[in-house]
Amino acid sequence: MRTLVNKSTPLALCVILVCTACGNDEDSSPVAAVNEDAVITGEVVLLFGTLLQSFNEVFTGVVLIKANNLDTETLDGPNGGQVRLSGDKWIMEDYSPAEGLALNGTLTVPIDASNVASGIPPFPVTGTVNVVGATTTEIGLDIVVTVDGADLSSTGTVSINGIVFDATELFAAVNAAQAAAAGG
Repeated sequence: MRTLVNKSTPLALCVILVCTACGNDEDSSPVAAVNEDAVITGEVVLLFGTLLQSFNEVFTGVVLIKANNLDTETLDGPNGGQVRLSGDKWIMEDYSPAEGLALNGTLTVPIDASNVASGIPPFPVTGTVNVVGATTTEIGLDIVVTVDGADLSSTGTVSINGIVFDATELFAAVNAAQAAAAGG
């Protein structure tokens, strides 16, 4: 069941993102630039959820590569593009988690995957990713990620088009939306 939810979440997020991103021609982004109070709207949840789902996919691939000492420097996107791995850098080049979306940017993600069986210690994630679809949205990360089994949580801040959000609150909002979509 979790596999079905994981596979359907990017598609659902993409459909809702495209639907909500279609506003009037004066809107430059699905996240209104006048929203200085960092209110977590449905659009914010969808944008961050898209990035989080992609991060989970890449994270899993990177852990497998590092834990098994594989000689791989790229991970292909499910719908095109790639993530190039260069040391602790993840360089997203038109990485496409869903049709009509592409992620571009660089994240610094120093993961210690030397002993995956005993757990991965918390690690920082910093950098900026542009989510390109009907519009382009810039998401900046300055977070510390904690892995608990198959779940990720975070502290720190996330900026979306310059508006700063608490990462813990965003993770909780995305998890709640995913649980609601799954009927839970």
